[in-house]
Amino acid sequence: MNHDFIRLANDMRRAHLLGLGFRIPAMTMRQLTVLIAALDEPAAAPQLH
Repeated sequence: MNHDFIRLANDMRRAHLLGLGFRIPAMTMRQLTVLIAALDEPAAAPQLH
């Protein structure tokens, strides 16, 4: 299962700021570690391609 970790981290930050619940999708421990690392970084602006 592929996840966009930067988007997930930004969605989690937004939900937290708005006081909304956020459900993390199913992922492996390795993927969860990557997500936590993304949360430690400052919020990134979405990139348009």
